[in-house]
Amino acid sequence: MKKHILFLSLIMAMTLQSAMAQQPGKVTRKWFPDPDIKIESPAFTTGKYYTTYKGMKKYLQKQLAAYPQLMDITSIGKTQKGREIPMVTISDKASSQTKLRVLFTGAMHGDEHAGTEGLMWFIHQLGADASTRELLTKIDFYIIPMLNVDGSEADTRYTHNGTDPNRDHTRLSTPEITCLHKVATDVKPHLYVDYHEFKPLRTSYEEISDRIISNPNDFMFLYSSNPNVYPELTELIEQEFIPNTRKMAESWNLRNSIYYTTRGGSDGTIMNVGGHSSRSSSNIMALRGCVSMLMEIRGIGLGKTSYLRRVNTIYQLCQSYSQTAFNNSSRIIGSVEKAERQNRPVAIAYSIKTEKNQPFLFLDLLKNEIITYQVDAKPAKELKVTKKVSRPKAYVIDGRQTLAIDLIKKFGIRYEEFRQPRQLDVEAYRVKSSVTQKTELLNIHPVAVKVQPETLHATLPEGSILIPMSQPLFTLAAILLEPECVNSFVYMQVIDAQLNECLPVYRINE
Repeated sequence: MKKHILFLSLIMAMTLQSAMAQQPGKVTRKWFPDPDIKIESPAFTTGKYYTTYKGMKKYLQKQLAAYPQLMDITSIGKTQKGREIPMVTISDKASSQTKLRVLFTGAMHGDEHAGTEGLMWFIHQLGADASTRELLTKIDFYIIPMLNVDGSEADTRYTHNGTDPNRDHTRLSTPEITCLHKVATDVKPHLYVDYHEFKPLRTSYEEISDRIISNPNDFMFLYSSNPNVYPELTELIEQEFIPNTRKMAESWNLRNSIYYTTRGGSDGTIMNVGGHSSRSSSNIMALRGCVSMLMEIRGIGLGKTSYLRRVNTIYQLCQSYSQTAFNNSSRIIGSVEKAERQNRPVAIAYSIKTEKNQPFLFLDLLKNEIITYQVDAKPAKELKVTKKVSRPKAYVIDGRQTLAIDLIKKFGIRYEEFRQPRQLDVEAYRVKSSVTQKTELLNIHPVAVKVQPETLHATLPEGSILIPMSQPLFTLAAILLEPECVNSFVYMQVIDAQLNECLPVYRINE
């Protein structure tokens, strides 16, 4: 009873004064003070909490005017409300086949404003600061400071139509995420980092403690544990990027960890650690074949509290990741090229065992102390593959599946279109079981299927497409088209699955 009274009081306090409830003044002073530095991005020069779309455009134009030899600003497309989404390209224009391409994005969730602010300051420093500008001798930068412009203007997580954009990386139902994948296709980044913010205090923490506790970290690393990601890309993160970033964090007294968050579920597990789902940015970009991370910075619900600290954290992360990429450019390029040529089987099912009594740090807001709790958790890094299939020579999609074919085009996956009906010997998928999930996602209920392969001599109509696996995006194509993969086209109802019928997508194995 005491626990519930405490959290009821907390919720009331959050309603009255959200920032103070998330991080009381005494906690801020002891654990999250602003650093003694000066950042001159718009929020810090105008006194506003965060930079508006108009303010961002004005600031970016100012940088372009100051450094026209280094910078270009282009629109990657329009939001649902018709606003142009700007991308800043920063390059010393040197002609080199070996320059790294680095893509940074901010404000995928519109109420996570520190990403926009930190990226704008990094853009400024790439022009103004000589030591930072040295990065351009090996790196071309592509920076989207405010991806979800409509959400940022409305100070909401979602796009204008209420979609969570970081759950939309299979269906591409929003123009914002469609634009991002068009950029990924055109740029082919070697390194991608997506800057987000997390809410420190969650009511679900009542399952962990009777105390009022919050997450004590300044930032958390979220990178892909999906088993279809080429292993060398993950090794680079664990061996180079994370250790170097932690050295930076130590110098700025920034607490950090691998990402963890509370979860629901019938097995009683309380915590998820890391991530593997291909419908989020860090995973889908890794499956496209680059070094990919999502960074969670302490921030949601804090308003202007510790804002300089939070923005500087993002700026320092940009510096650290860029410097690590600079120092390991040859290895990164080599690993990305290997990922394009890999021929490993496709993991279509996997499980994650619950680990009992794992230690997690929390901040007791009343005692103003960092404490440890033992919590049952599912670490994504420890997932075990339970089913895999060989890579086919190609996939074929029936021409009547116009939504699936349109998405293949939007992802930039290479294909051959049939100009007339064609007969082929194929391996088909017959649906043996189909379970509609209770949880709604993007206004649909996902469908998990089990299939039985069988050989067919199929007649494919005009407009069908053949997707060869001899292309850089074959891993992405495989996880979208293998029906038993979580977040596949079948799972996300892009392709309809009828029990005991063959799916309109096929494998060619020879």
